[in-house]
Amino acid sequence: IKLLSYACRDDGHTFYKDFSSLENYLKKFNNDLMLVSKYFNAFRIKFDETSNTINEIIEEVYRLFDFSSGLSDDIKNIKKKYFKEFKVSTIALVKDKSLEQIEDLIIRVDTELSKFKSLEEASDYITYNSGKLINDVVNGIVKAKKNVKGEISYYFFLQTSAIISFELSEWIELFVRINYVREKMKDNIVFSNSLTELYRELETRYAIMIIASEKYEKKVGR
Repeated sequence: IKLLSYACRDDGHTFYKDFSSLENYLKKFNNDLMLVSKYFNAFRIKFDETSNTINEIIEEVYRLFDFSSGLSDDIKNIKKKYFKEFKVSTIALVKDKSLEQIEDLIIRVDTELSKFKSLEEASDYITYNSGKLINDVVNGIVKAKKNVKGEISYYFFLQTSAIISFELSEWIELFVRINYVREKMKDNIVFSNSLTELYRELETRYAIMIIASEKYEKKVGR
């Protein structure tokens, strides 16, 4: 939800308002969780706790459980209400990722977007300045699997190495092919540390392109 909320950063959009409220609840939940953790840490250190203190801890835990249950319902309702509005390619950004992988992607998107004045400026830059990175990643994948049976060449991923601009449809097609290879050959292809970092950078740019397209389409109306 947090990652895709970039597509609805206009203050008048209901998704933005709903998500802002959800963020406040998430902050409260984290604060309550820290409070309960402090109680437990104090309890572990001191062995002469009174029954009143133990009851206080129990009450805080129950309050946390109740709050988390309501928060879970809120998240489900937002997903049910808004996720159907997003394109399949957008949902695919997060569909098969773990929570930790999504959080990592959010941090990377935040960091990359901080270099630009707007989401649109970032997507324009990425469209015309990603040729070298794309070639480096594709060549790295081809090299990493060159000894694998049924070798796939550079041209399985791209039609040309002379990339002047790379539009959204081309990004989607490229990642469909990369994900296909990573899934089908996961036992035979090993990403080096340098290739992993290049891929993470490419994935971050891809995410920004996807999110920007959602925001633009909502603006002009689909």
